[in-house]
Order: sequence, then C-alpha cells, then structure tokens
Amino acid sequence: MKQKLVGVFTVAVLFLTAFQFIIPQMPFKDPAITTTISAFTLYLVTALTVWKQNLSKQIDDVAKWPTIIVGITASVAGMADLLGVLPFTELADQWIRFGITSIVMFLNILSKVLWPTPQTHSII
Repeated sequence: MKQKLVGVFTVAVLFLTAFQFIIPQMPFKDPAITTTISAFTLYLVTALTVWKQNLSKQIDDVAKWPTIIVGITASVAGMADLLGVLPFTELADQWIRFGITSIVMFLNILSKVLWPTPQTHSII
C-alpha cells in the first residue's frame, strides 16, 4: 500500500509541476489569486515530496532534508518579497516559484538514486 502511495505522490508532483507552469496563463484578473494558487502548489509539491521520501523504503531518511531546506528557502524568499525586502515583479515571482517547484520535482524523482537505503544501494 505504501509503495502505491509513493507512486501516486510522484505522479501528483509531476502534474502539479506542469500545472505550476500554466498558472500565469489562467484567466484571473487579480494577481493575488494567481500568487496564492502558485504558492499553494509549491508547498503542496514540497509536502508530497517529503511525504514520499518519508514513506519509501528505498529512500534514505536523509533525503528529506534537502527538500525541507528548499521549502524553508522558498518560505523565506516569499516572506522577503511579501514584506518588500526583495521586491520582484509578478513575472519574476512566478518564474521563481516554478523554478523552486521544478527543483523539488527533481528531488522527488531522483531521491531514490541520490539517497538510496543500504538495501537499495546493494541492488543498484
């Protein structure tokens, strides 16, 4: 059951990353709606990736820390932008969120290769 859930999380992360790419083309008049949807998608991808890394028996527990660090970095950057410390344009904001989401997606996909458990490592 856990392994099926791990596969579902991987597919969900791929679809959400593709969705993150098309968010700017959505017909919302208020940029705050686009920003909210985009930020929520970023955090959902991050949460699903950490959850997958935690559930998988083929991924070492150390794998979740780079993902958590990327999530914390995204939070700090988002707060800095929100408070005007690092003001970005809407387009730059969207590309930054898409870039971070893509990094997390690659961590999701490659975590079995980058951080295998000793049992998985002996099989590879």
